[in-house]
Amino acid sequence: MESKKIVKQLNALIDHDAGHQIRNVVERMRIYPKRNQTSYRDELSALINNYEMSNVEIGVFSFFDGYKVVEKYLLFGKIEMDLLAVDRSTREIVLLDHDNIDHVMIKCSKSSSDFLEILYVYSEFTVNRLLDNDTYVLPEKMVLYEMSGGDAYGKFVDFLFDF
Repeated sequence: MESKKIVKQLNALIDHDAGHQIRNVVERMRIYPKRNQTSYRDELSALINNYEMSNVEIGVFSFFDGYKVVEKYLLFGKIEMDLLAVDRSTREIVLLDHDNIDHVMIKCSKSSSDFLEILYVYSEFTVNRLLDNDTYVLPEKMVLYEMSGGDAYGKFVDFLFDF
């Protein structure tokens, strides 16, 4: 998924569904563009570097305002205290233990584009859950596995969607 597309769709989802009772929660999901935009080959890099991400919270996700570069990883956010990162050699998105940055707790997705796909579905899921929307239908588990890059990333999908 392209960074511009996820920003547009996520902000539209927030505008459409935000009632007064959950406005504070969904407003933290809103993504604003930075003044100067740069072209990137990688969509996650475009999102992290071209948008104000430091105050964005989408359910369990929070983000840094730019990458934090360490030896093997590009850190870009958190799930609770653990670190979301791009593996510099494989380009996979991984979740690292906050106490031991060399320990991969979960492989999240095969690529940044796959990660953005799952992030958007998770955003929809989160907003609809907050609204107690009984008509929302989550894609099937195997479809979500494929979105993330295959069965190797199933643990992450299971974690996000309570499977």
